[in-house]
Amino acid sequence: MEAADASLQAAEESRNSVLVSLMAEVGLDYVTYRSLQQRIDLATQNLAAQQGTLDITRRLFDTGSRRSWTCSAPRSGATTAATIPPSSSRPHR
Repeated sequence: MEAADASLQAAEESRNSVLVSLMAEVGLDYVTYRSLQQRIDLATQNLAAQQGTLDITRRLFDTGSRRSWTCSAPRSGATTAATIPPSSSRPHR
């Protein structure tokens, strides 16, 4: 009888150990998921700001306010846009 009780207790401890590991894994995955959402949101905001700067710079150039125009904003915007996944694969909240 004692052997059966010990075996049952060992099985319960093993189960508890697996549950703790599973919960830790789920928690880590959730934190990773939320971090990626934040990074996507920040990249989207950054892209909008870069696009606004590019629009203002182009308007200044078009109105003749600037005689020479060297701007890396189009390349910078493309680089930022490349870090944002397509909306179809973007994680939803």
